[in-house]
Amino acid sequence: MKDNTGHLFLEGSQYFYWLIGLNIMFLVFNLPLLLALTFLQLIPANSLYFYLSLLPFGISLQAMFSCFGKVKKEKDINVFKDYYYYYKKDMKKSFAVWTILSLVIYIVILNVNFLMGASFFALIFPTYIVLIIIFMSALICSLFIVSTNKEIRIMEIFKHSFYISIKKIYVVIFNIILFSMWLFVIFLRPVLGLGVMPSVISFMMAKNNELIFS
Repeated sequence: MKDNTGHLFLEGSQYFYWLIGLNIMFLVFNLPLLLALTFLQLIPANSLYFYLSLLPFGISLQAMFSCFGKVKKEKDINVFKDYYYYYKKDMKKSFAVWTILSLVIYIVILNVNFLMGASFFALIFPTYIVLIIIFMSALICSLFIVSTNKEIRIMEIFKHSFYISIKKIYVVIFNIILFSMWLFVIFLRPVLGLGVMPSVISFMMAKNNELIFS
């Protein structure tokens, strides 16, 4: 009984160390966002700066998914070395996916803000919400696909992610809730959102994505 307890404690300590290490790496690679949130006001005039500071976010999230995939497969990981490896290896593809889809979401949000005072806004607002949900879901699914299939082309990634986002919306909605909550905390409490939550939220989305693509 003592041996089992000691083994569980050591295993739990190992996973805790991995989660802390992944949080540190995520924070380091998202320093532009942390600096923007620290020194810039959260006003529409600064929205472009915040969007640009978010560009490394997608690559960082994909690296997280890849690290969790390695842990699941090999039951071991060199946190700092492997995170940097996955970040660098899949940088171009995950950056392209993140930039394209996040840009669409950014433009939709700008349109919502611009048209908010219009008399017909109530009629078109639901359409914007649907667009944001679909593109946000496709964004998360696309990054997970990049982490699990290194050879797939970008157009195929978009094809699969949008198909899944529409067909399994009842499952991917959990990703959207998690991701939205995470972004809310990041903008409200940057250190908490970027330095404490990344590994936990990423792990939960990764497990949900496994259900989506099973």
